[in-house]
Amino acid sequence: MALKDKFAVVGLGITKQGRIPGVSSNGLYVEAINMALEDSGVSRHDINGFVYQQTGIGGAGFATGDVPRNAGLTDCRFIWAMQTGGVTATATVQAACALLESGAANYVIIGYSSTALSQKVLVGGSAAERSTPGTWGHFGPGADHALAARRHMHLYGTTHRQMGAIAVNQRDNANKRPDAMMYGRPMTLEDHANSRIISEPLHMFDFCLVSDGACAIIITTAERAKTHKKPPVYIMGLGFGHQVITGFRKEQYTTLEVAPSKAAAFKEAGVDVKDIDVAELYDCFTITVLLELEDYGFCRKGEGGPFIESGAIKVGGQIPVNTSGNELSWGYMQGYTALCEGIKQMRGEGGGTQVKDAEVCLVSGHGGTGTGSMQYAHGTCVLRR
Repeated sequence: MALKDKFAVVGLGITKQGRIPGVSSNGLYVEAINMALEDSGVSRHDINGFVYQQTGIGGAGFATGDVPRNAGLTDCRFIWAMQTGGVTATATVQAACALLESGAANYVIIGYSSTALSQKVLVGGSAAERSTPGTWGHFGPGADHALAARRHMHLYGTTHRQMGAIAVNQRDNANKRPDAMMYGRPMTLEDHANSRIISEPLHMFDFCLVSDGACAIIITTAERAKTHKKPPVYIMGLGFGHQVITGFRKEQYTTLEVAPSKAAAFKEAGVDVKDIDVAELYDCFTITVLLELEDYGFCRKGEGGPFIESGAIKVGGQIPVNTSGNELSWGYMQGYTALCEGIKQMRGEGGGTQVKDAEVCLVSGHGGTGTGSMQYAHGTCVLRR
């Protein structure tokens, strides 16, 4: 499916992020949908498709297929649930474009909702991990990414301070964004270094947040997008990379499955790394950001640490990264955190961290199963204003 500039985002709704007790995930999702409808001027009766992040990561606390009925989306022809971890956001964009391309829908809502924080859900963990009484051992994605961090340190001399610079940069961004969970809570490199170890060598501030909150995104054809309240954000290219090889190969802790994902998306979009004005990179852990910077080619393999430490990823730097604070400091909506911020940047709605004259944005997703594989899935989405 050729999709460059054929489809566009016309509506965006994002609820408050943080601890929101007494509200269901379905209720939050309906709130986000109403916000997106108001943002776009689209009637709820024009919505033909609804593609949402399926309950599964962490179990309870995530939205269900009852949302369209609760939101009054009575003209929906398709209600699809999808789940591939942090790549789900990119996958739902692809599904929405396919529905529009086929003529099965005119407007599609995609999005995410969760009350994982207030319900104390172990996000990213399997049922076995949630039921395990012990506290020692190799459990889940934190341990996998800790191995990646240690491997990078061993091979390239990467330091805790360099990974801490990622967390501090994103906290600095969040402190310029009143909608961020960590707004008003600055962090220094010393704070990062003194935070407790969760899975050595990763500190607490190397881990993403868990939050309650929801988002809804309305996608339609480029032609229809011209008639709505907000300037359209065009989808230039999409790509995916999935592990279909035997696990535990030599490279699994030094690289992500970026190469095929980047190649497909960049080819479709007709762009190269030098054309990217702002990067919203999936950041479940600080090491993920470091690996993505290298694997996308913003710096050479093994040079991510010094590149970050130089200030290159700051707003105003060589490549502004994770401008809202993203999952480390803004709020956790899996891949939708990066996607929503990419849309806001392309609209010029980035507030105190808006990248001046940004025209092209890279959004990434990284999905894993916690089974000892760092290369399970990767998604790339290129947006333009």
